Amino acid sequence: MSEVDTSLLGLFLRADPLVKAIMAGLLALSVICWGVIIDKAIQLGRVHRQARSASREPQSLLERVPGDTLAGRIAAAGIEEHRHLADAAISLTERREQVEQAMRTALGRELQSLERYLPILASTGSAAPFIGLFGTVWGIMNAFSAIARTNNTALSVVAPGIAEALLATGMGLMAAIPAVVAFNKFATDLKNIAAHGNHLISDLGGRLTRPAARGMA
Repeated sequence: MSEVDTSLLGLFLRADPLVKAIMAGLLALSVICWGVIIDKAIQLGRVHRQARSASREPQSLLERVPGDTLAGRIAAAGIEEHRHLADAAISLTERREQVEQAMRTALGRELQSLERYLPILASTGSAAPFIGLFGTVWGIMNAFSAIARTNNTALSVVAPGIAEALLATGMGLMAAIPAVVAFNKFATDLKNIAAHGNHLISDLGGRLTRPAARGMA
């Protein structure tokens, strides 16, 4: 009897075409997820540092507005609205509410942009284990069919088919686990960024609309 190749590549090559397609799809999902994870880790880390720094020194945003940062775009929206309302016959409270609303809208756009591609991680984390499990069930069905055809229940006959099937579950988990962990981490990062942004909005709203700041219009 020829020796069976039980390496990962060997198991993949021996697998049923449907199981092969499932494993190839899971591998592609895993690669895509790692690309998203690396990109978001860099992006959210940078934005979080910038937002935290800006919330400590909000006055600097009014003196020099950095347009290429989240905090800068929030401040720019507030300043623009403040100037737009310069001649409006409204109370100071109403002026502040409208200025802060403009900044909250800008923050919402920024957060929406930062959330881009995160649904890929969420979908992979929830679906990949079940896709892998389907491949496993299909592979085990094929293994039992092979037993029925050969009328041989020897471990050497059964084991390769079951190993191929279980590989699909393993690949599903390999795609899902990093996706779930990263998604939860990034969701926490986004909450922290939103908290810093809202704190900044409250601070800038007060600074922009107090009487001493009216000269900025």
